[in-house]
Amino acid sequence: LFLRAGVCNGDSHVRVISRYELHLNGFGSPCLDPYQFISGGLYDLHTGEITPGNEQGFSFARDGVSMAGFTHVDFGPVGSNRITIPIFALDSGVHQIDLYTGIPGEGGKPLTTLTYQKPSIWNVYQSETWTLPCVLTGIQTLCFVSSTKVHFKGFSFEKQSRAWRLLKGSDADAVWGDHYLQTGEEIRDIGNNVTITFSGLDFGANKEVLLTLTGITSLPLQPITVHAVSADGEKNTALCSFHSASTLSSQVFSLSVPGGLCDISLLFLPGSHFTFQSMQFSAALRGESDE
Repeated sequence: LFLRAGVCNGDSHVRVISRYELHLNGFGSPCLDPYQFISGGLYDLHTGEITPGNEQGFSFARDGVSMAGFTHVDFGPVGSNRITIPIFALDSGVHQIDLYTGIPGEGGKPLTTLTYQKPSIWNVYQSETWTLPCVLTGIQTLCFVSSTKVHFKGFSFEKQSRAWRLLKGSDADAVWGDHYLQTGEEIRDIGNNVTITFSGLDFGANKEVLLTLTGITSLPLQPITVHAVSADGEKNTALCSFHSASTLSSQVFSLSVPGGLCDISLLFLPGSHFTFQSMQFSAALRGESDE
């Protein structure tokens, strides 16, 4: 940042221009954090009549369609698909808010319609939580559109762990090896010495988990070595033997992980023949055994 000043020294035009360089720091990220509550009053885009609401929120227009948008919402690489919004409606009827990623009419895409209906309590916000049809990641612009007058206090998203999601072949952070074919969401024709890696899976305090692998193999038994490596280098290794399946089959295996943040790698040794569609971890229950 540069501060410039000009002085005339009694003349009719500037005779001296001075420049001073400033360094600004300590202000944090310029993006909005969706995992902390974002007040409705922080909207920086709008169309139609958006008016101030209670408790630093805003109100949609009473008549016609109105929109309030938030730019630079940073969901990070893991992202989330669970949004919570405190709303005050003037009546107990059904109210709908359309959620867009991007700006409507300027390339923005409709994501879903949030339907809200609760018995109205005067001047009281009541929270509702919705699961979106997809996980939002990275930096997004979110726009909320409504044709009815409701008060919108703000929004927040649930902080989620990638470890418990359904992870498809296309979600892999790295794939390498002698022979494989990535098509759509799958990794097909996995052959010799192929490694598929998923990074940054946070298992928290869980160290015993179930792994559901979904795929196809023409072999009587397809061995898959699973490496779980923690951030401090601790490694757990398990061998999952996937039974022959001519169509997509989901098979469950129990294994140990170091806990906390881990990278998971699936290793296919020489002689392999496998189509990998997806994997999903879940917390292990006592008494579970390998399949």
